[in-house]
Amino acid sequence: MHVLSREIGPYLVADSAYFLAPWLQKVYPEGMQDPYKIAFNEKLSSARVSVECTFGIFKSYWRILTKQIESGVGSVSDTVVACAILHNFCINAGAVEWE
Repeated sequence: MHVLSREIGPYLVADSAYFLAPWLQKVYPEGMQDPYKIAFNEKLSSARVSVECTFGIFKSYWRILTKQIESGVGSVSDTVVACAILHNFCINAGAVEWE
């Protein structure tokens, strides 16, 4: 049996104001009647809200995230990951409460 596979890369999650791009996931237009598309919109919107809340919490502890980072995309990604790792260390040490 031959199984088709393809690698799925990372995506940014956006609301309906953004244009669709190969690296961007956004909700279907409002007014959809298809229950699968409605469910997709609900899940994607929920994920986006969770990410926004998490960044809000991170920004309250890691001030580097409150200003524009003057470096390449890879460095920005590394900075966000470093903040997440440090935040987890702080939670485990009891220095920060997860909200």
